[in-house]
Amino acid sequence: MNQLIQIIIGGLLQGSVFAVVALGFSLVYRVTGVINLSQGAFCVVGALSMYTLQVGLELPIPVAFLGAAIATGLVGADRAPPKSS
Repeated sequence: MNQLIQIIIGGLLQGSVFAVVALGFSLVYRVTGVINLSQGAFCVVGALSMYTLQVGLELPIPVAFLGAAIATGLVGADRAPPKSS
């Protein structure tokens, strides 16, 4: 029974992440009319950063989450287009 609950919770969490990413794709397409796939790349950067910090460096989950969010934000800030004058 414990394993069933873990599978259900894990599936709901993973489905929620997929739903948020899909909503982001839809929103960007509706507003700009352009298909922008870079959002998926940032999801991968965040996931791999979290995995590296949690498993590779053995940091606690909250610290790894914060570090992954900061790392993804820095990658995103580096990729921002230049401001037009």
